[in-house]
Amino acid sequence: MSTLLSIEDEHRHYQRRAAELHDRIVLRDGTPAWVGPLQHKDRADLAREYDTLSDASKWHRFLGGVPHLNAAMLDALVDDVDGLDHVALIVFVDDHGEPTPAGIGRIVRHEQVPDAADIAITVKDAWQGRGIASALVPR
Repeated sequence: MSTLLSIEDEHRHYQRRAAELHDRIVLRDGTPAWVGPLQHKDRADLAREYDTLSDASKWHRFLGGVPHLNAAMLDALVDDVDGLDHVALIVFVDDHGEPTPAGIGRIVRHEQVPDAADIAITVKDAWQGRGIASALVPR
């Protein structure tokens, strides 16, 4: 069973999330933002936000056509995050006074080569080019 949130409920949800985030940053264009860890409770939010991406952004994320995140993908993208071998950070931006998720970055260490890892960053279309990826890479 899924629950649809009203706009007001969604804003309250993101305000609570922004309050939990610990690293405040300012994007290249001057927009205030917060960076914090992806949590297991963010699974549904990640799927919903992914669906808002353009087809081009979805293609660039997975280098192929992935129209929606299925359960197995969400397992890998959310449930497998352990903060050590698989780290995922969300960037929330202040969009007209409301904390809004704008991007996510992750690094996944290779099991067979522990000093190598894959890095992936996805930024929502409206926020691309404002420095979100640049802010995530050093973290």
